[in-house]
Amino acid sequence: MTIQSYFDEGMGVVWVQPDGPNTAMHALLCVDLDGVTEPQGDVSLQLCRQADRTWATVLQSQGTPSQVTFDIVATKAIQRSWLQRQLERRCPMPVYVQHSTCGRHDVFLNYDAGELMESATITSKAKGNMAKGRAGEGETPAPTTETFSFAAHTPAYEYYPLTITVQECDVEDEPLRDIVSCSTPQCQGACGALVDPCDSMQIVADATGIADGYATANGGALWTAWASQPFAATEDIASVVCFDIDRTTKRILVARGTADGGPMDVAYSDNGGATAWTTVAVGALTDEYAAHGGALWALDYRHIWLVTGIDFANVYFSADGGVTWEDQGAPAPVASQQLMCVHFVDVNYGMAVGGNAAASGLYLETSDGGAHWSTMAAEPSATLGTGVRVLDAYRAWVTLANGGLWYTNDWAATWEQRALPVTPNALGDIDNINDHFISVVGEYVVGAAHHPIMYRTVNGGMDWEHYLHGTAFSETVEYYGLNSVIMCGPNVVYAVGEELVGGVSAVLLYQPAGW
Repeated sequence: MTIQSYFDEGMGVVWVQPDGPNTAMHALLCVDLDGVTEPQGDVSLQLCRQADRTWATVLQSQGTPSQVTFDIVATKAIQRSWLQRQLERRCPMPVYVQHSTCGRHDVFLNYDAGELMESATITSKAKGNMAKGRAGEGETPAPTTETFSFAAHTPAYEYYPLTITVQECDVEDEPLRDIVSCSTPQCQGACGALVDPCDSMQIVADATGIADGYATANGGALWTAWASQPFAATEDIASVVCFDIDRTTKRILVARGTADGGPMDVAYSDNGGATAWTTVAVGALTDEYAAHGGALWALDYRHIWLVTGIDFANVYFSADGGVTWEDQGAPAPVASQQLMCVHFVDVNYGMAVGGNAAASGLYLETSDGGAHWSTMAAEPSATLGTGVRVLDAYRAWVTLANGGLWYTNDWAATWEQRALPVTPNALGDIDNINDHFISVVGEYVVGAAHHPIMYRTVNGGMDWEHYLHGTAFSETVEYYGLNSVIMCGPNVVYAVGEELVGGVSAVLLYQPAGW
């Protein structure tokens, strides 16, 4: 039997999403899409003549990428097509091409490889074989055709099904609370060695003799403990962010996750935790602490936010890399409410979510960087929010401790729930690459066993794949199973959480087979 290792055009199908990401998908089963052109930018060389009359390249420059272009050819139908409808709208839409070797073509999640052309706009339409009033004897009329030419944003994203690999975080057996990348991607050259998006990462964990932080410089192939730890032996580390403070220095900033009889503390290191950390008191309230992995969010060195735990639910802001902090005066919580996660899409638009799992939610929004925080006009659900991602000035996603996943398209005036294919018992975090590629993580109960689960969407939240790990958590889940997720690209996802059977705290890498 021949093993199918390559695709042909008969395995491909075109999908469109006329109303944009997170809306209904439509398969165009009777169209052709021959080629997709993705200009990457021309390369120019500057050469200098050498003394021996040879030439040496002294500068190589590459131009910017250009729009992605393609044509879709269809036989003109009696009824108006989706493509004609979109042409009349003059609106962009996502276009997908998916290849599959088995199964039905009209099931979006049945794919072996896919490609997304983002914000594809019809730029021209050509018609063929419109009318033929003369014919020779025995001549067959040709079908009337329509050719729709598109221009889309660059790049065109390829995506694939994922597999799961377990990485060992040294000897850690306490819950891992948060993960962050410190990598700035670059090519090998004058600035140094090749760096991929998540080569350098940091993980923080609950205390086991001492609050633990870990680092990797090779994408998680090896995790090692920081030489110096930021807090006392009995104090957890709840959240971590990383950002540049100058040309060569990355700052790691962490938030204490345990009440210690004093004010809220953060700590920072500019050498990867090699030497003693600088500790900073935030506010002056006794026993204030960070409750979850999403408690810190950093756009850059000048724009950092921190939210705090039960009975406090404050929002603090730092404009100097975490050295000083300002209380932004968020609305006061009711008893036992907390803020779990904060996220900003830019310097203005942000949301903070939390509440109380037993009684109520606490959902805040700002459109001026936190100078003014308001309770949202509507809340997703009267329960604890654990994660939030703001997409723009209108749209956002929220995960809930009870496993719910909600979205808004009108800046929290209304919310809609998105059902997941396998309903989780809890969701702990959310991350995204753009409007289309989003991941959420949590736990799912099979019988009496609690398992890690990750969901990914490639079409903005309309359809979700789920990846259930076969190894269960070894102890009673203390938080949400998987507590934090980071997307390093459409096809590379890391999640961290609690101890798995076998004694290793969960660091799960999701990526295509063979990567």
